[in-house]
Amino acid sequence: MAPSSQFSLSVELTKLIPLGPLASIAGKSIVQFIRELQASGSDIVTEEGLAEVFGRNRIDSRFESTFRTAVRQSAIHHVADIAELVIEGGPGPTVRRSLKDPIYFRTIVQLSLLTWAHELNQFAKALAQALDRRATENGQAETPPRLDGLKGTLRAVREQTSGFMWELIFSAVDEQLEPLRRCETKAHMRLLPVSILQALLDALTAVQNLPEARLLKIRSIDGITTIVVWAHFLLGLTVVVESQDGASERFGKGPESVYVDCGNYNGYDDPYANASLFNETDDLLFNIDQSSADSVLAPGVRRHQLLGFRLKLVTMNQGKYVLIQSLVHAAITSAISLVKEELTTNPDVLRRLGKHVYPSSQKILAVACLLFPGYERVIDTINPEETYPCLVRSAWTLAILPEQVVKHITEGECTLKDFRTDTRRLTHMILMMALVHNIENCSGLALDYLCAPKLEARFGLIERSTLGEEAYKAKILKDWTSPLLMPTASEAFGSMSLMMMGQDFLKHEEDLGTSRIAVISTWGWTLCTSSIVANDPSNLYPGLSVFQGVPMRKGERRRLICDSGLRNPWPYKAENRRRDELGRFRAIAGPGETKTLSTWTRSKQTKYSIATTEDAFEILKVYQCRSFADPQSTWEVRVGFHDMQSIYWNFGHLPPCEHDAGLDAAVTLPENTWAFEGFTDVELGPQAGQVYVALLAGDKAARWIMTKTPPRYVDEVPNSLANMSSPIFLRPPECCFECAISMVRNANLPQAVLLIL
Repeated sequence: MAPSSQFSLSVELTKLIPLGPLASIAGKSIVQFIRELQASGSDIVTEEGLAEVFGRNRIDSRFESTFRTAVRQSAIHHVADIAELVIEGGPGPTVRRSLKDPIYFRTIVQLSLLTWAHELNQFAKALAQALDRRATENGQAETPPRLDGLKGTLRAVREQTSGFMWELIFSAVDEQLEPLRRCETKAHMRLLPVSILQALLDALTAVQNLPEARLLKIRSIDGITTIVVWAHFLLGLTVVVESQDGASERFGKGPESVYVDCGNYNGYDDPYANASLFNETDDLLFNIDQSSADSVLAPGVRRHQLLGFRLKLVTMNQGKYVLIQSLVHAAITSAISLVKEELTTNPDVLRRLGKHVYPSSQKILAVACLLFPGYERVIDTINPEETYPCLVRSAWTLAILPEQVVKHITEGECTLKDFRTDTRRLTHMILMMALVHNIENCSGLALDYLCAPKLEARFGLIERSTLGEEAYKAKILKDWTSPLLMPTASEAFGSMSLMMMGQDFLKHEEDLGTSRIAVISTWGWTLCTSSIVANDPSNLYPGLSVFQGVPMRKGERRRLICDSGLRNPWPYKAENRRRDELGRFRAIAGPGETKTLSTWTRSKQTKYSIATTEDAFEILKVYQCRSFADPQSTWEVRVGFHDMQSIYWNFGHLPPCEHDAGLDAAVTLPENTWAFEGFTDVELGPQAGQVYVALLAGDKAARWIMTKTPPRYVDEVPNSLANMSSPIFLRPPECCFECAISMVRNANLPQAVLLIL
């Protein structure tokens, strides 16, 4: 570019904003505000530096109103009974200030757009490079924002503006520009080259302030969608995009202020990026060319909101409306039929395991409406009461397929194997999403659809790249013909985590292990196990929850909540940690004797052990209750949120009954049934029909201690029930003593059973 051209322009444009040091922080001290920003991950100096650049551009009034409405809504979700730990959704300190200050509002809107279009770390590096070059060429004495500060601020902006659904605009522009696309993939349509980003920092301001006297000409095959959204939808400028063959698309009315030539100038393997700003007499004001030193923005992340997520994947591969109709119908009916088949064929006791969740037909239909908007007519034709063939578990022949699908196959529009594979993938995703109990409220949840193949590979739905040709063919044949299994709640947590965090989850999975993570947060949304809101083991529910917001404690935000790596799974007391004392218990009632629904101990107040690391809150709940062996001492058990959920997933759970389940209700113990005080180490052998009842009704801490010290077996016992890890059942508060014993005895397990009241 000309040596001082952009310098002169940027100096002149800086006069457009009246920024003073730490401008207008009303109502609180500067120090307090700085602390809040730092706790949220942002940085006051970085925000000031970015506002000096982005705050000069005026946001279109209609867009401003829509954006303000979307991001100003806030919500607080409390984590269990930890008053200081919440999931905060909506505006944090960065966005709250922007809602009162127009300069910062302009800045936040544009940064929110750019963080949606790019992978955050890569974009931070590109923006740092562009700002540094701009400062160097302009001869600025002040240092531009640094990379680490940019990463924190951009992440804070992305999280605090997650309520705005950028994908709706991007997808519409992508579709309109698709006939003009010359870049390698659709993902590249959103990636701004560094040279273009650097030019736009000043050129858009110049054009907006003198639209009739300035014209910005851009040559690039990459980033054209982002240019259109930024210049036209945000700033209200008229943009024309033209391809090499003369085809063009116009955004806005009147003479164009931004002209984008997306032809390929130096050959497909060497795309060329250039930006030039001209005045009304066609004099060149500045010119910026692509450089070999430019940071490369790779399409490592492609996000789409949950609304229409699976439709996006299907249209990428198929694109035929009629075929998608048939696929949607086949997947939904298969999901409904699979659940009905599981409920019919599985033993009742297996269905009561916490990790097995059977969503209702209405829930499946609601998920389908989210994944496939626009196909409501197809979904409405499905009657949940009707019996449909479960295509993902049937031997596939043309005879069992709908007539329209057979027509697609016979006319060569798809193969039988491809249709079955797509049906399996979609059925699996519908069932997995149906395990999130509030999924209907999560239409704006941003998911990484480039991770969908990794997800499907985990469940044998597609091939793995490491397979050889023969193994590949054998696996494809097996996957194509084998029945689809119902995803468990624990599998759904791992799958949702992968789609929400993308490559970041693979890193955390390697560093921490999935056995420790209970809450993950990304792009302003948080996935939780139910253990974070329940205190009693029987009050947990098997499914998952998703909230808009980020885990926060005392103003600090973290992206994970996990169990501490220092947890001790066994109860202990400070002066004596010998586990053999734990084995002391006493049977106090046997067959024919009467016992009441009660507890022998009372717990003390629950405490928490909380540590804050760079990425996570590491939390352990510390439950205390009176020791059976020594009434003057206290036993403790430390259990993390993920550990608590795992206990639920692997234990049996009894349903409520219609009787009075109040404490002190009496029952006569039937044969082979004993009630005891103390904790476990109960010797459970292969004596089928024996029931041991732990008298802990109403004592949350003691119930957790019992679940953390499972019974030991005196002999090896065959377990004919798949996935039945231990014969332990939890009674919910809504189930009476007599029904609890009756249901456990009727389970007909091949070994003795422990019932925790």
